[in-house]
Amino acid sequence: MHRKKTKLAARAHRLGTAIERRGIAATYELHDRLLSNRASRRKFAHGRPELDSVQRSIVDALGREGYASVPFTELVADETLRQQIEEQAHRFTTETEHALASDGEGLRRHR
Repeated sequence: MHRKKTKLAARAHRLGTAIERRGIAATYELHDRLLSNRASRRKFAHGRPELDSVQRSIVDALGREGYASVPFTELVADETLRQQIEEQAHRFTTETEHALASDGEGLRRHR
C-alpha cells in the first residue's frame, strides 16, 4: 500500500507518538516516585518525624479536603517568634504599599 493512498501511516504515526509520550511520562513518574533522592527517602522511611496534634490535623485536612486552614496562633506557638514574623509582615506590607503609591519605584518586577 502506498502512503498517499491510505491513512494507515498517519494512524500508525499518531499511535506511535501517543505511546512514546506515555512512555516518557511514565519514566518521569518513576523517577519522581522511586529513583530521585534515594538517600533522603531511605532516611525518612527509617526515622519518620513525629507530628504534634496541630501538624497531624493539617496533614489530615490536606488528605481529606486538599487544603488546610489553621489559625496563625496555633501554627506558631512561640509568642516571641510570632511577634517577629508579624512585624516582618507589617514592614513588608508597609514598604510595598509605599512603593506602589510612588509608581512602583523600588519594587522588583518579573517579565
